Amino acid sequence: MNHVKFMFNRINNYDLLYEDIMEGNQEWGENTKRVEDHTKEYVTQVMKDIMPNLLNKSTLKCLGCLERIANEVFALETDSAEYKITFTIDTFQNKDARIIIDIVPKYIYEGIEKCYDRYLEKLKIEIKKRMNVDWKRCDWLIDEPSEALCTELYSEFFKLENRIRSFVSRVLTLHLGVDWLSSCGLEKYYNSAIQLSETFKQKVLELDDINAELISLTLESVFEIVFKCKVYENDIVLSRAEYVQLEKILTSGKENENAKNFILKRRKKLPIYGKIF
Repeated sequence: MNHVKFMFNRINNYDLLYEDIMEGNQEWGENTKRVEDHTKEYVTQVMKDIMPNLLNKSTLKCLGCLERIANEVFALETDSAEYKITFTIDTFQNKDARIIIDIVPKYIYEGIEKCYDRYLEKLKIEIKKRMNVDWKRCDWLIDEPSEALCTELYSEFFKLENRIRSFVSRVLTLHLGVDWLSSCGLEKYYNSAIQLSETFKQKVLELDDINAELISLTLESVFEIVFKCKVYENDIVLSRAEYVQLEKILTSGKENENAKNFILKRRKKLPIYGKIF
């Protein structure tokens, strides 16, 4: 747990890593090119730049180039852990490069690896911010702390979402009846819930004999229903004058849209927010 790995591609200035230097050859009278390796200096400077921004007092150690060339390893020591940070640099044609940063903590106290590591979070963000200046693209590869945090938080958000749905449904059922979602004015949400409900039932057979309309509503839809929507009475009572006016519209040969708008304007509407909530 708490393993972090990310990479950068397309460096802005290749000379930060490898610099071509032309030297005169007195014996042959020609210039020759040699490549100056700056990789160690570059990643060392990156680590030195981020040190003042870290949360806790820590000691930086350079462990050197280990296992292969262009593989610089550092250790950050704090009171509770040691963080091994590896910068692996690969180069390609046309002076293109990639650098992979691998961070693995080793904790002093047993069980602390199960806790959220704020120092590690700050460390990875500071490295990313510093290196974004020199590189065009950053890709995240492994982030176990974020995965663990999201797993924990998602379950809590899921519980909260269901409680909100349950509360809204109980209130609307009390005022509009058990079929409140099919009320006039909520057609968009009703149709969407029906479609998603059928999809859920195809994937989860146990839902086949359960009304899944409520759990098919997104939280965004629930909030729109509560704060923005109005419901209308299913039956409309017209006065005799209104009936005569509607009859004229229908017999005039005009588009049916006029008759529809005439009826819609006379439906009694009930704002959900302000009247029910």
